[in-house]
Amino acid sequence: EQAALAEKAEEEQLTEQAAKIQRVAVRNLVKESMRNDFKKADGEKEEASSEVGSEEAEVKEEETVLDAIQQLEELHKKKETEFDPEQDLMRPHLALFKHSSGGRVYQDLPVYKLPDGSEAYMYYHSAQEAIQKIDTSWQRVTVGPPPKPELGVDIQLPPQNITLAVLQAGFEFVLSADISQLGSQRCAPVPPRYSLQLRQRVHSLGVHAQTSVSWTRTGVVIDDPLPLLFLVPRDRGTRSLRRMTESLRSFRYLSSPQKSIKDTRDEEFQLSDSVFSELQNQAVLVPGETRRCFKKFSFESSWAVALDKPNFYKLVHGRGSEVGEKITQSLSSRSELVYGVFKMYSSSIGGVGNAFNLQLNGFSTFLRELGVLKNGKGMGQHETFEQTFRGKKLKLRKLDSSTTDTIFIVVNRSLPDMKKTVQALLKTSIVFSMKIDEQLHIFEFLETLVRVAEALYCQQKISRLEAGVEALMQLMENVYSKEKPIESDYFREDRMLNWAVNSILDENMPMFKALFERYITDSTEAIGYGSIPHTLIGLLDWMKMLSDFGVFNSHFTKREACFLFVSSLSNIEHPFKKWQRCVALTFDQFLESMCRLA
Repeated sequence: EQAALAEKAEEEQLTEQAAKIQRVAVRNLVKESMRNDFKKADGEKEEASSEVGSEEAEVKEEETVLDAIQQLEELHKKKETEFDPEQDLMRPHLALFKHSSGGRVYQDLPVYKLPDGSEAYMYYHSAQEAIQKIDTSWQRVTVGPPPKPELGVDIQLPPQNITLAVLQAGFEFVLSADISQLGSQRCAPVPPRYSLQLRQRVHSLGVHAQTSVSWTRTGVVIDDPLPLLFLVPRDRGTRSLRRMTESLRSFRYLSSPQKSIKDTRDEEFQLSDSVFSELQNQAVLVPGETRRCFKKFSFESSWAVALDKPNFYKLVHGRGSEVGEKITQSLSSRSELVYGVFKMYSSSIGGVGNAFNLQLNGFSTFLRELGVLKNGKGMGQHETFEQTFRGKKLKLRKLDSSTTDTIFIVVNRSLPDMKKTVQALLKTSIVFSMKIDEQLHIFEFLETLVRVAEALYCQQKISRLEAGVEALMQLMENVYSKEKPIESDYFREDRMLNWAVNSILDENMPMFKALFERYITDSTEAIGYGSIPHTLIGLLDWMKMLSDFGVFNSHFTKREACFLFVSSLSNIEHPFKKWQRCVALTFDQFLESMCRLA
């Protein structure tokens, strides 16, 4: 671009100089004509000498004009003959590709009839690095090899027809020249070092069922050239060609693990020898059982923040220390269930912006599905439900929405005394914003459960507060005991922690590491969601990755994607002092999220 600007400036300068010289010559001619008209007869000698000087000036000016015109012509000729590959790469241009029989047609692109009667389409192409030669005699498009990647891993040559799962991976394949093609005589060995680069956000990726690829002496033959030709600028950084064509590195992709699944089933799975070795510090064997339990929620730290409110502390411990201990025991023994319910309703209803906090709609939905909130009837009309508690059948009246809304507002308005300290710790956080009357944090959700138990059991004179909290926890167990996704341990023990899954992850580890590094961004918004370069990937980056994969549809929406992300978290740290660990994934947790996605 700088060279083009310099050439343009030089051309404008020469043009302006030639025009100026021509104007001076015309002005001198006009002056001379006027001088000749008004000269007197007695000044003939002086006039003759003036004419000689004027003629010399005219000859000199004409020579200058001719020189300027000649320089302009040479400049234009130089621009026509010279070819700068670096500059040409940066110029967008149109490229003509012959249409193959049975190939896909893009309605928004013009069609042209070639002399032999066949059809061709014009594609907008932003650079020439992906195209080296176009042979119109072919029935398909010949694409030359792109530049070599910085890091390459040799893998087995794919079959002649690459299916959607391989092409849609969106990564870079580096092929070995030692393997020749099978079954087709016109296919020759590929170049010594060949890479097939697929771009993100391209027409055909995630849309069509299959793209046919063949290999020739000059390159790859592909039915649909758009995945290789469109170069999409990245969302951030410079828009230069090098940044636009930056690849994700190479990776090893194998269809099955090297270790057979039959052999691995006979071995006992060990966390320390697996790719999930980080979970070993979080795993606790349940007494009397063979399954593991993983710490995901620090109940003590959140409960301490909730009790920091004077009014709530008086409600829990105002009736004696034994009452407070029983309430604490009822909640702590079901802390995994409480946190699972909180995650499910916050992530599925709050969306990306409020996936870690519970809004009023989510809180009302939780109480309605729990069966303690009236559904449809207005004020003055009662709805009842029955519950068996400690061998007794209780008949309870459901709560009005006005009562539950009041509880939501009261809990939000009564901020803890350490509110300023918490706010100072969360200056850069977007997911944990201490907003009044808008959303519940996990420590506030614990308080709402106690207040709902008070309104449901104590105000109806059914039982005391500690018994009411225990009855509410039993009701939650009865309703959500079959909801296995709420408790993350079931997925880990039932499907993820085995040698078969571990072998597949281990074989493709370079790909997952490249994915993890590629999608962690350092923008202000991403940091607000807990992203830390090379360490933690936040929800915003996770959603962008899934959007690039093209997995969202009417069955798998952003709601399910948020819940998968939140379910993979292991919140064993303090919810505020190390808040990034509560809202962002480490690499091991990222592997778990990919298993849940699969």
